[in-house]
Amino acid sequence: MDYNTTRTKLILPEYGRNIQKMVEHALSIKDKTERNKIANAIITILGNKKTHLRDIPDFNHKLWDHLAIMSDFKLDIDSPYPLPEKKDLNKKPNRIPYKTNNL
Repeated sequence: MDYNTTRTKLILPEYGRNIQKMVEHALSIKDKTERNKIANAIITILGNKKTHLRDIPDFNHKLWDHLAIMSDFKLDIDSPYPLPEKKDLNKKPNRIPYKTNNL
């Protein structure tokens, strides 16, 4: 039997194992034009899975970022948006200063 506990951990579990397998397949393709076609198909599928978010202005940008994250930033494609940096992914936000005066 093949249990989920014995499989590799999903990077973004909300998209599922089949999407992760598609990204891994895209990583194995040598031809860049074919890789770009597959990346666009994956983005279309990701958009169909998250239809409730289509009203967000940067929806496609977020999907391209998720594709880069799922490929561990190793997928060499022509993205219409600048891809995020791996070092910025786990970066903590700046601390918000609190007021120190008495109310």
